[in-house]
Amino acid sequence: MCDEIVIYDTEFWTDSGVLERSWGGLHDHLPVLIQIGAYRVKLEEGLPVNREWLSYVSPIGRDGGIIKLNKYFTNLTGITQEKIDDDGKPPDIAISEFADFVGERKMYSYRDDIVSTFLPTCFVNGIQCPFHVHQAKDIRLIFQKSGLTERELDANRSGTIAQHFGVTMDKHHEHDAKDDAYSILEALRYLLKNGHLQINWLNA
Repeated sequence: MCDEIVIYDTEFWTDSGVLERSWGGLHDHLPVLIQIGAYRVKLEEGLPVNREWLSYVSPIGRDGGIIKLNKYFTNLTGITQEKIDDDGKPPDIAISEFADFVGERKMYSYRDDIVSTFLPTCFVNGIQCPFHVHQAKDIRLIFQKSGLTERELDANRSGTIAQHFGVTMDKHHEHDAKDDAYSILEALRYLLKNGHLQINWLNA
């Protein structure tokens, strides 16, 4: 069994009202990747970080063209078009590099980001998803095992779950993938410190 897990989060194409339309409006794009943030975490006391990850992805639409960021997305995430122009990688390269970072480790997100963001991106770009179905885990199941109710889990997101436990984080920007992944990690550390989490649950 691996002695590390990956805790990750993603930011993806969105626009005003798109959630209500389930990304199905006539001019909506699929929720393709724009940012990936992650931590490789040792399964030992304190859940220390071994390595960090942050990458930006140039979003590609169904027609094969690059999608320009809209104001709603930039206001929500803080990610600008200039940032994507400077640091954005083609989706196949960004996903391949992240897959190398993950390796065979179990990977946890709040809900299932492999299905909601990686698969649409792979579909649009003709990429085979490099992650195994048994790798991708929903961290909410761990939080539920630690005592949270389904209502509490539905009321939170990756970026708010640490705050739910009263944990404050300096310079945290909700809807930044790396910051939101860290929110998940800090929530797990809180539960571990207070006796509500067993480390072996994360490697089951």
